[in-house]
Amino acid sequence: MYNNFKSFANKPSGKKHFNVEKLQKLIVQSHVVPFHRLIVSWKIHSIERLNKEMVVLRFIEMLEVRILLVLKYITRGCFMSKPKVLVIVGPTAAGKTALSIKLAQNFNGEVISGDSLQVYKTLDIGTAKATLAERRQIRHHLIDIRDPKKNYSAADFQQEGRCLITKLSKKQKLPVIVGGTGLYIQALLEDFSLGGKIKTSFSRQKYENFLKEKGSYALWQMLYEKDKKAAEKIPINNSRRVIRALEIWEATGESMQSFNEQGQMLYDVYLIGLTMKRCLLYERINRRVDEMVKNGLLDEAKMLFDLGQTQAAQGIGYKEFFPYFQGEISLEEAVKLVKRNSRRYAKRQITWFTNRVNVQWYDFSTSSNSAKIKDDVQKWLNEKDNV
Repeated sequence: MYNNFKSFANKPSGKKHFNVEKLQKLIVQSHVVPFHRLIVSWKIHSIERLNKEMVVLRFIEMLEVRILLVLKYITRGCFMSKPKVLVIVGPTAAGKTALSIKLAQNFNGEVISGDSLQVYKTLDIGTAKATLAERRQIRHHLIDIRDPKKNYSAADFQQEGRCLITKLSKKQKLPVIVGGTGLYIQALLEDFSLGGKIKTSFSRQKYENFLKEKGSYALWQMLYEKDKKAAEKIPINNSRRVIRALEIWEATGESMQSFNEQGQMLYDVYLIGLTMKRCLLYERINRRVDEMVKNGLLDEAKMLFDLGQTQAAQGIGYKEFFPYFQGEISLEEAVKLVKRNSRRYAKRQITWFTNRVNVQWYDFSTSSNSAKIKDDVQKWLNEKDNV
């Protein structure tokens, strides 16, 4: 009977389905019965012949064989399989939105935004949301779901994103995650526990103000008290990384170091990373900022400025205009700051995704790569589930 069960478990699984009758028959034939019946049975028939140690060892041995065989059957995909999830990441202005819509159309998908600012209503220009016309072509999720006065955390995104992946997979739709917020993407895809609702309001501004008032050592000391592991890895004078570690601690309740270690993927993921030559990317960023200003970026920035200290107001493309509204700098200087900070952010995005997740990078400045991406996605979809 053992050989029959072993032979069945080693057979190619073919279509991924759960053959209840066949599995039940094998379990019954192999005498897999409830634990308490096993124990009673072996006590009655074995204790008279063997000492207690031998009974326990025999029980564990027989149980282990059956459990391993059933687990092997499960992991070959007959009980469950990981949902396939297509993810598009990369720096700002690389062309993620256009590609996501095209791939979602080609492969019966729906788009889930992985951007920390696109969740906010009315912030359309500065966050480079898909237009209404684009959203009519393909359904988008996690866009325009929060008032700009309210907070939205990585924990919120993780919970809502995973629910959406489950719902779309059940409908035989391909979830297409697109965005550049590295922490959000990683928290969604990997086995991270971010806890419940955590306040994150204007944390960066708070820590930047603390840095100005108290200095870099006091800021680092604050991190050391909250997240000793991260503080020991970050130089005292690297205030940008210190602030980032404090933000992660405040947003997740976990050490920044836990996010530097790749967790187990929860899904069968194909990760597309868009990149291009740095000079071309920077040119695209500068040009897009100019277009945003023409299209009304200042109106959105002024609205956030009037709201006061909010999480949304700390986004790049908005906060740079606040000194202009206060009469401290010119509009030209503010626009230059937006461009500079956007370029720096693009560089950080590339670094984050390169170091933390397994990305298949494509040079999107080459038109031929668009067809290659489509072919590679099709090959991935045709593969058996990676469970």
